[in-house]
Amino acid sequence: MSQIVFFGIDLGTTNTKVIAVKESGEFIASARRATDWIVLPNGRIEADADLLYKKVVDLTKKVEDLENELRNKKDTIVNIKK
Repeated sequence: MSQIVFFGIDLGTTNTKVIAVKESGEFIASARRATDWIVLPNGRIEADADLLYKKVVDLTKKVEDLENELRNKKDTIVNIKK
């Protein structure tokens, strides 16, 4: 049986996070990694959009992999922090 899964993405100043929840709102899995910032010589801070995009794609794949594992291990909750 197929189910709808929603992915939430948070590009925070400290961490970039991805969370997956069922249509009912039930937590499935999440993953996070530190957000990378570029500090320029003049003190300005920037982010590389390509790196942020790649990070979100990587984290989404991790959450999808966790969700697939959880289907095989019913009612187990996994949370990755790396």
